[in-house]
Amino acid sequence: MKKWSILGIVCIALILVTFTFVALHYNKKAYAEKQIDDYIEKQGIPHKDVYDEKYAWDWQKSGSYVKSFHLKGEDPELVYQYVFTAKGHPVIFGPYSPSSDYPKTKYPKLNQK
Repeated sequence: MKKWSILGIVCIALILVTFTFVALHYNKKAYAEKQIDDYIEKQGIPHKDVYDEKYAWDWQKSGSYVKSFHLKGEDPELVYQYVFTAKGHPVIFGPYSPSSDYPKTKYPKLNQK
């Protein structure tokens, strides 16, 4: 009987720890997405011009959240990429184009503190 009680307590503890980690992940994801969307809004990018939008969690390398998309009226190879690393750190904007190391964008990088 004592053995089953201990096993039950261990299972409940594992479930609680797992639930906590999942909840923290989704909280950070929601916060990251809001920070990135705020940055994009400050750049003045109209949402109607955005296509092929992707949002991912780079869990294998940095643990950062990455949002990327293309814009109508821009070079189709140009990808607008935004990276959120952690709370208190600025969003990183890095446009990518396979044909240029420093691609010109219609919406430039913002100066952040």
